[in-house]
Amino acid sequence: MTAHTVIGASKRPKPTRVLIVCELLTESGNHRVTVRDISRTGAHIIGAKRVPPETDAILRRGDLFAAVRIGPVEGDEAALKFYRQLSPQEIEAALLSHR
Repeated sequence: MTAHTVIGASKRPKPTRVLIVCELLTESGNHRVTVRDISRTGAHIIGAKRVPPETDAILRRGDLFAAVRIGPVEGDEAALKFYRQLSPQEIEAALLSHR
């Protein structure tokens, strides 16, 4: 056992497969992206070709505004890591919201 071993740690949150259009607000401008899957800790997006990699941004859909860290952009896809865990209610509201 090491200092980094977590006893009784739960599994990583399982992502929910979705196809929802969101707006990603970055320092270089706003980008319309499609969220392919989402969990309480992050999301996977499509349409990231012009999104700046390895930067901070805001993912917006309806009333949801989530601070994210954009990972490496590979082709047209990127992973987002939320700075705080989203509640199940926030995710559900984002899935149900319409523009």
